[in-house]
Amino acid sequence: KVAAKIKPDDIHFARTRLLSLENTHNGKVLPRDYLQQAWDFTRERGLALHVDGARIFNAVVAYGCELKEIAQYCDTFTICLSK
Repeated sequence: KVAAKIKPDDIHFARTRLLSLENTHNGKVLPRDYLQQAWDFTRERGLALHVDGARIFNAVVAYGCELKEIAQYCDTFTICLSK
């Protein structure tokens, strides 16, 4: 579904350059393999991958890992210390 939404390089369209994910989303943690697949998907298409990590530490606890193990699949991510 995501691949179909990528706009072609055409002067009549804004070019797609970024895929943004939220982890966690509605209290649910994205599966780790989904992050790896999203990373591979963006590499194949020349896109950047951003993870909105307002609640990223919930994902860290759920995965039982360190933040760097999630961050390795992102070009950028955000952290929020108030949530």
